[in-house]
Amino acid sequence: MYWKVGELAKLANISVRTLHHYEDIGLLIPIERTASGYRLYDENNVLKLMQILCLSRVGIPLQEVDIALKAYPEGILNILKQQLRVLSTEIYALQQLESQLASIVEKILSNQMPTWQDWKMNQELIAIYDEFFVKRVRNNEDSN
Repeated sequence: MYWKVGELAKLANISVRTLHHYEDIGLLIPIERTASGYRLYDENNVLKLMQILCLSRVGIPLQEVDIALKAYPEGILNILKQQLRVLSTEIYALQQLESQLASIVEKILSNQMPTWQDWKMNQELIAIYDEFFVKRVRNNEDSN
C-alpha cells in the first residue's frame, strides 16, 4: 500500500509542509514519485515517520532523531532509556508537588492556616519543576 503526501499527513496528524521539511533535511524520503510528481510513501516510511514523531514529541531534536534512526536499534534504545530516566525524575517532582499541595488543602479543610513555610515549599517545588522540565520541553520544541 502506498500513501500520497496528503494522505500520510492526515494519517499522522501533521501538515504536508512538515513532511516536505522532513524530506528536505533527509529525514524521511518518499519511496518513489509518480510520473505526475506525487510523492509516495510505503509502510516502512509510515513506521519511520511514527518513530520520528514519537521521538521529536518527547523533546528529541530532529538531528538526534536522524542519528538514532541510522543507528537502529542501539540509537533508539539509548534515547528511549534517557527519556525514561527524565520522565521518572519528572514524575517524582510532580509527586512531590502533589503531596505539598495536598498538605495545604488538608490544612485548609481542617480549619488550620497553612504556614508561610508551606507556601514557600510549594513555590520552590513549582520553581524546580518549571526550571528543569517546562523550560527543557520549551527549549527542545524551539530546536525542532
